[in-house]
Amino acid sequence: MLLKEYAYCPRYAFLRLRLQLPYATESMEAARRLPDPLANLDAGGWEVRRSVRVASRRLGLWGVADALLVRGRLVKAVEAKALTPVSRRALRGRLRHVLAQAVAYGLCAEEALRLTLQGVVVVGSGGAVEERVTPALRAYVEALAAGLRRAAEGEDPGPRRGPRCWSCAFRELCWAAPRL
Repeated sequence: MLLKEYAYCPRYAFLRLRLQLPYATESMEAARRLPDPLANLDAGGWEVRRSVRVASRRLGLWGVADALLVRGRLVKAVEAKALTPVSRRALRGRLRHVLAQAVAYGLCAEEALRLTLQGVVVVGSGGAVEERVTPALRAYVEALAAGLRRAAEGEDPGPRRGPRCWSCAFRELCWAAPRL
């Protein structure tokens, strides 16, 4: 699911789709070499389901959730970011793209499993943060999904130059060719 990348920078996701690059990022590969960040997850009486394939026809999204917590008719999506320190403040700011990804997996699980999404849990290097999924957060993720669909269909989201560009693998290409 490229939704996290689209939330971070629409141009980055567009270029990944357009250039058909492998999905595994350097940080994903590095995280695979670390101890399992979900090994000590305190589920608090919730059933833990690991590596669950989920999809939403309505949103046009699919992927594998790191974990789902299920209790009765309720579900929480769990997103692991082993290398990233997370906090509520960070998830509402610089890590909003990570929160968007967790919510997207939750919305996919809600539709695929016919459960009610209660919240999301993001597990980082310093512990876990649980967030409620508000109507505004749902609408934000739905808007991102619509934009990602347009990018997948070939619509160029336009040039981007900002503080996140300095570390982007596509910086030179993106700046040199603002429209592909």
